[in-house]
Amino acid sequence: MDDGMAKVGIFTLAYTLTSLIQAPQRGIIAATIPHLAKAWKDKNMHSIQNIYYRSSINQIVFAVLMLMLITLNYKNAVVTFNINAEYLLGFNAFIILGFTRLVDMGTGVNAQIIGTSNYWRFELLSGLVLLVLMLPLNYLLTKHFDIIGPSFANLISFSIYNTVRIVFSGRSLGCFLLR
Repeated sequence: MDDGMAKVGIFTLAYTLTSLIQAPQRGIIAATIPHLAKAWKDKNMHSIQNIYYRSSINQIVFAVLMLMLITLNYKNAVVTFNINAEYLLGFNAFIILGFTRLVDMGTGVNAQIIGTSNYWRFELLSGLVLLVLMLPLNYLLTKHFDIIGPSFANLISFSIYNTVRIVFSGRSLGCFLLR
């Protein structure tokens, strides 16, 4: 397939399906921010640690189940909904993007923990690191791996991004994320 716009459409379907995996993350984030802010105010590290572990476990369990559910039904959905068969080419991109969501959701609410702490500027800095990683990786990997290149770029970028945030949290915020 030489048409770049068709490839974008196929990748967009795969990306949109992986956004379904993140559905509960938004609710969990909204629910935890007030509790995290209060825990920081009270210097209650045990409460912060508890919120982190519970959010990580709940999110990873949901993400794994949703990824499995969509993976098992991806090909049947394309056939059942009479979608162009070329969309089946996005299956591998979907799987890689699904692992990206697992990495992101498995790290719980670490962004919110950092964002509600005195080190909130680090959250901005780590976001810039993510951007600096994603732009060249997307370009290079798309040229070399076609439609799955951006998926690999997302997986690599988010893995590095979340690793940096976990290490920072463990060292700067009381070592509770690495215990």
